[in-house]
Amino acid sequence: MTVFTYVTVGTNNFEKASTFYDNVLENIGHQRLAGFGANGAIWGKYSPSFFCAESVK
Repeated sequence: MTVFTYVTVGTNNFEKASTFYDNVLENIGHQRLAGFGANGAIWGKYSPSFFCAESVK
């Protein structure tokens, strides 16, 4: 059985994506655990479980 411990997604507009994920993930009990300026952020409930980062151009 495979278990995923985290998911990573990329975006071309991190500012817009981070606002979206702040709102969506809050509804399932996750909060932003760390941010990397305009480059990305990590969300989770007890430990990091969702990463969103600016796509490499």
